[in-house]
Amino acid sequence: MRKSVRLIFVLCFLFNCFQTAAQNPYNLKDGRQFGGYCDACVEVIKQKPKEALFGIDIHQNGDVFVVMTDFFWFEKIFSVANAVTVDIVSKDRYDCAGSKETKGLFKGFVLLPLLKKDFSKNIQKIGNNQIQLKVGTLPKSLSVKEIEGNLIILNGDLVCFYSNFINIQRAGWELLPMGLYTDTLSKTYSSDELDNTKLFIFSKYLQQDVNFQKSKTGYNDTDIKPLFDSLSLNGFLIKKVEIRAYSSVEGPLDVNKRLMLGRANAIITAFKKYDPKLSNIKIVTAENWVDFIDDVRKSKFSYLATLPKNEVKRKLTDVQILNEIEPLLTKHRKAVITVYLEKRAGLSTYSNKVLGDELNAAINTKKAEKARLVLKEIMQRIEDNKLPDNYFNEIEIPLEKEFVEVISDREVYKYFLAQSSEYEALEVFRELQKLDNTNRAVNYNVCALSIFAWKHGGEDIDKKKLFINIENLKNVNVNESLIKRMLINYYILISEDYLNAGNYSAKDESLLEIKDLYRDVLLTDEEVYSLCKYFALYSRFDWAEDLIVPRVANLNVNENLLFYFINLSFYYPNRYKNDVFKAALLNALNLNSERYCDFFKPNHKGGASFQLLEESIFKTYYCENCLR
Repeated sequence: MRKSVRLIFVLCFLFNCFQTAAQNPYNLKDGRQFGGYCDACVEVIKQKPKEALFGIDIHQNGDVFVVMTDFFWFEKIFSVANAVTVDIVSKDRYDCAGSKETKGLFKGFVLLPLLKKDFSKNIQKIGNNQIQLKVGTLPKSLSVKEIEGNLIILNGDLVCFYSNFINIQRAGWELLPMGLYTDTLSKTYSSDELDNTKLFIFSKYLQQDVNFQKSKTGYNDTDIKPLFDSLSLNGFLIKKVEIRAYSSVEGPLDVNKRLMLGRANAIITAFKKYDPKLSNIKIVTAENWVDFIDDVRKSKFSYLATLPKNEVKRKLTDVQILNEIEPLLTKHRKAVITVYLEKRAGLSTYSNKVLGDELNAAINTKKAEKARLVLKEIMQRIEDNKLPDNYFNEIEIPLEKEFVEVISDREVYKYFLAQSSEYEALEVFRELQKLDNTNRAVNYNVCALSIFAWKHGGEDIDKKKLFINIENLKNVNVNESLIKRMLINYYILISEDYLNAGNYSAKDESLLEIKDLYRDVLLTDEEVYSLCKYFALYSRFDWAEDLIVPRVANLNVNENLLFYFINLSFYYPNRYKNDVFKAALLNALNLNSERYCDFFKPNHKGGASFQLLEESIFKTYYCENCLR
């Protein structure tokens, strides 16, 4: 044991000497500068499928592993390379108060290379195809620091491949929302915020801008009147309200925050008059840097678009400049309101008992449409906690053709309330299909539930038959965009099957099908975000970026989508200085500076990578905003 400790000490000492003097621990050299020695290794790595991913895993006990998702390609790469090691980089390297980080082949502490002849006693297979290879152990001096590991693949003492890792959220099983048919196509919405996970059903949403005067929290009633007129005339329930309140950029941030919150509260007060019980409200406040940068760039004050925020604010204390630029700023003081709606059933005056009696009477007299209306009211009362969640289990409806749509509505509501599983609901809908195989809602719901069941591991789903059933939905007048949306989900799931089977060519064909289909489907920001994570799973970052870029310039862009665009852009250093990316960074800092700072956590702790701080643009914003 003592001998082992002594050896580690000597290696650490040698490392420090080499790092200080020659930057080449263990006499390692950059083989990419020598012709021929690394060609075979580099060529094999280029041929590697995008889905065959490397990574570095640092365990709590200090053990450092190289991991890879494809054992076949691991063996192929190391048939032409003969050693591996890891460069352990400390976040101390990017200390805001420190000097400029040194440049060189390595950035930190390089572990003793592990030779290929020693792989067999250090390697472990995980699942069917993944491997982890223990390369070494952290020195104690690094065990308490924030660190990341960079992969080094060697041919002898020559470095043939060196890579750090940028973390990005990937998702293979997130589906585009399809909804289920009742009297309309109903969708569910669940916030991903920890403090607001309430699920609700809606059938449409509206969006409207409301303008504000300088230093005022009041607004012109005529700006919001059309929205409330629409709600009243069409008899909608408000299920959720999202308000993004913006100030113009001049003035102290704390003053602007009070203005923004006051503007949001003024709008909430108006909604409370319409619906005093409204509680599902989300507020986002931000200075409107997105519109400011976009507008000022086209004016004689274009130089302001290139300055840091604090410098812009300082310039705008000049009364002459402020007065001249006011016509631009006046457009930036506004709120963007999004309202999620569901059609009222129109039976709100009925007591619970009368409602139950009305349903029984409608069933007994075979008035299916009246029964469906009562079921909608029951659903709305369950959502408002005025009836128990399991109320639908007490409702008996004859399994007859006249009641197919009534039973269909009941089963959809039960599924949305988690009173039945995908499999239970699917079984009921298959029985309904036997009664009426031309019913649009039933056929659509069978396909949608089959996809849900497949996602959750349904082994009995006939995938070829499902594809035919989806294609045949056009024969029962299902909108073509809904069919394409469902086909996208089909290909999302089948591509995962192909990947698990190692059928990369079939998987790639599925990806191309999705790329062709989504162009004809109107996607929300949330859906774009979901699809981008799917493309990222297969390292199609360029496709994901093509999908996102048209959205990120919008002031009211979804926060998840905005941050995902920035995360994607980390893979393309040549874009760090373009206007779209810089505007996105400013918008992200305004919306959620803490989330921006989280990008620079270690990549194995949820960050993208603190090594991005090698770039001055990120380090400047980081040091200005993330050390408070």
